[in-house]
Amino acid sequence: MIELGQLRKSEIDSFFEWLDLDLSSIAWEGKFKKSFDLFQELLFNEHTLIEEVAKKIDLLKEHAGSGPIYSWLKWLGDQFALYIFSIRNCDIAKLCQELHLDPSYFGHILRIHLLEVYPDKEHLINEHLELGAVRSPSKRKTFQMILKELEISELGSISSDIEMMKKLEVTIFPQWKMIIKELEKNSLQIHKDLNKKIAKENSRGIKKFVFEFCLLVCLGLGGIYSMGALNQFYERFLLEKIQLLEPLFIATDQSLAYKSESRDERKIDLSNKEIEELERVENLKILNDLNTNRYEPETDEVVLTSVEDIPRSFEEIDEDGQKKLPAGYRNMTWFRGGRKAYRVLLTSIDPEAMKEEVNKLLYDFEANREWKFVNGKRIPGGIYFNFYLPRKNLKDFLSKMSQYGDATIFESNSREKPIPGANRVFIWIKSI
Repeated sequence: MIELGQLRKSEIDSFFEWLDLDLSSIAWEGKFKKSFDLFQELLFNEHTLIEEVAKKIDLLKEHAGSGPIYSWLKWLGDQFALYIFSIRNCDIAKLCQELHLDPSYFGHILRIHLLEVYPDKEHLINEHLELGAVRSPSKRKTFQMILKELEISELGSISSDIEMMKKLEVTIFPQWKMIIKELEKNSLQIHKDLNKKIAKENSRGIKKFVFEFCLLVCLGLGGIYSMGALNQFYERFLLEKIQLLEPLFIATDQSLAYKSESRDERKIDLSNKEIEELERVENLKILNDLNTNRYEPETDEVVLTSVEDIPRSFEEIDEDGQKKLPAGYRNMTWFRGGRKAYRVLLTSIDPEAMKEEVNKLLYDFEANREWKFVNGKRIPGGIYFNFYLPRKNLKDFLSKMSQYGDATIFESNSREKPIPGANRVFIWIKSI
């Protein structure tokens, strides 16, 4: 039976508060906030079994395949396991059994987390969290036991300045919409599979009880039959041992008639004790199916098949991002849709070499190196850039990037107030 139980609303809120995600970056400046909220609702719903959440994350990783979304989902699953371990009173072995994790791997992520939060406790962590051996005693430790051994009071949280996964812009990748659809489609099926598993375990318990009951009845009837057979055998034994002695007379009185007594009339009647009745047992409870809601995400993102699609009328826009009109008037409706942001997705077998080429292009086309400039940051799955580029150089820069055979360029509206005379550009180099 599942012992970790269901998630409560307070536990879900506490988990995301402890996780401390940078929702502004993850939801691409709030553009995909509705989509991310739907992801959170479907995955971490109230009254959802903890085992079900772990299974959903594993299914989503299979559909993601590889790349940044797979790395982010793997990181999210690891953080969820750490949080559940800190709030449930169970040992490491039991937790790994319920969440289908390798104890050695869970011990590794627990050690890494504690070393990041408590670097001064390194010697105690290495001493008390050794889970490599198959029969390691550390596998039977609970979270409270670990807190006492390490002389700490809580699990702690890693800062977003150190943990890049807390602000990775996962919602901008094409696979994100597929993840949402698979989560909606498989949510109900996962409920049904878990209910079938629970019903199967309950049925197995009922079968075990019926078998034990029948075995007990057979043993009782066998004991009664054996006692009856033993009594009959002993009765025959006593009858064979009984002998009648008749007196000898010198003269027999013929008038006297002697009638021998039949041995069958002298059999001894033996009585047995009464047998107590056995009580019957009621069947176990049956769980009801859970229901889920379905939603559809929205997006206004387009793919540029050619850099010629980029308008050449940038010179008609003033420094405040407003379109010039005759007689000095400004058309404020042009700015309501937001600035254009461009994303370039590349794949390379040598991301470091590609990074050097991109850095050279950034230097040649005068990329802004002040506002949140990210110069080829390595994250699991590849390398990404985040910068503003002067509008006058944008088209030539994207033309250069499109010369790479596997380049894909996306155009979307950015709701962030832009730098005058510049557009935001995001580059992701995926390692293959």
